Formats: sequence, structure tokens, C-alpha cells
Amino acid sequence: MSLREHWDNLADRERRAVSIGGVLVFILLVYLLLWLPLSDAVANNQMNVKTQRALLQYLQNANEKIQTLKAQGIQLNNTDSGDLLTITEKTLSSQQLSLYLKQVQQPKQNQLTLTFQQVPFDKMMEWLSGLTNTQGVDVMQFSAEKLSDVGTANVMMTLSLSI
Repeated sequence: MSLREHWDNLADRERRAVSIGGVLVFILLVYLLLWLPLSDAVANNQMNVKTQRALLQYLQNANEKIQTLKAQGIQLNNTDSGDLLTITEKTLSSQQLSLYLKQVQQPKQNQLTLTFQQVPFDKMMEWLSGLTNTQGVDVMQFSAEKLSDVGTANVMMTLSLSI
């Protein structure tokens, strides 16, 4: 028996019930497959926009503070040694990161290119943050390759000493 014959054999009341059920199933499918994912995506994007705006505001405030400090002539405290290679060696040793350092090049005076292999990325970023914040070192170039071991990376960076 074909679908059309089955439909024709239904009583009017049954046809109405099947029609209403079909409409309700259609509405449910549209809601679940279209409306719900779109509304979730909109909510996520709105949250991302709020987060990014807060970050932008924070960075703008930090930039204003930095510019104010620079205008006042405040500079970072450089260590007595003043030699970038010495500063780098001391701080790498203190953080137990020396064993990941595979290559050191000095392309220019007061500039170093460092290559790390399988370095714990978070620990290296803490070291780099401390180096830039307290030692007057600038990061000129930075590249990192994520490795399959969680939390490790191959990193290459060029550092320079602020004068």
C-alpha cells in the first residue's frame, strides 16, 4: 500500500492529528537544527566581544601608564653586568631552562638569537616575562612550534638589550 492510499484511508480526524503532528515535528526540527545553534553562536560571540573589549580597555590603560612613566623619565632597572649574554645565561640557569637551549647566535651587538627545543612553554614564557620586565630586554622576534608533548614547544626568539 502506498503512502497516498494510506493517507486516503485515514479518517478526517486522524488526518488532522497527523498533519498537526507533522507541523509540530517540523517546528521542533527547525528549532533544534537552526534556531538553537544560531542563538548559542550569537551568545558566544557577544561574550567574546565583551572579553575583547575588556582586554582592549586594559591594554589602553596600561599603554597610558607606560607613556606617562616614559614621559617622567622612569626606566627599567638594568643589572650591573649590562651584557645581554650574561643576563640571559644567569636567568636561564636560575629557571633550569639551559638544558633546552640548543643554539645561541649573536647577530649584532646587544642582540641574541636563541633556539630552544622541547622547552616547557609556560616556564619559558614566565622566564621571558621576567627578563623583559626586570632586565630591560626586548623581544625583537618570536616564533614557537607546538609539539605533540603537552605543554612543550620548539621556540626561536631574538632578544635585544634596551639602551
